[in-house]
Amino acid sequence: LEALGRWLIPLDLACAQPGDVLVFRMSPGVPAKHCAVMSAPDRMVHAYWGRACVESWLGRWWRERLVAAFAFPQEMTSWPR
Repeated sequence: LEALGRWLIPLDLACAQPGDVLVFRMSPGVPAKHCAVMSAPDRMVHAYWGRACVESWLGRWWRERLVAAFAFPQEMTSWPR
């Protein structure tokens, strides 16, 4: 989370939108290290270890593990925020 905060813009979780990076903590007390890119208000693109990259539903199970959201700086993007 600290490294992401050096390069990306931290967001309030409620402000995340498509194109933003989402970070998850898979179990209490472990490092937050699973990342995804929000592709729609209720969808995300991420990779499972040992599997393909997939688009998944951003449902209750995932939202309960969501701990941070980040936006790319404007100069790194070609789309307006």
